[in-house]
Amino acid sequence: MSKKRWAAVITVIVVASGGVGYGLRSAFPPYPAFSTPVVMDEALWLAMVSGPPMAGLFAIVAAAIAFYPAYRSTRIARENAAREQWWKRAEWALGQAGSDNQTDREVANDALV
Repeated sequence: MSKKRWAAVITVIVVASGGVGYGLRSAFPPYPAFSTPVVMDEALWLAMVSGPPMAGLFAIVAAAIAFYPAYRSTRIARENAAREQWWKRAEWALGQAGSDNQTDREVANDALV
């Protein structure tokens, strides 16, 4: 996945978690969701910054930070395994290329190509 696609996925997750956190926060007192309009005052901003929306944001950031090294190490291990498998096949083909059997030599030459 490209870096732009990862950035888009992370942005969507952060925005969604903030919205869900704010929605859950406004469902409980002192700011009920459907009774009175919510006023964007200092108390509300303090509740948002120190409440569930910010906790959700930190959880998403922590998950992304933990996911990237794991994804990278898995990708590197997969590439190394592919190289190792290629080398094993090349060794086998080189060994078969020196065979006395014509069929073995032909198969080995096809494998090397």
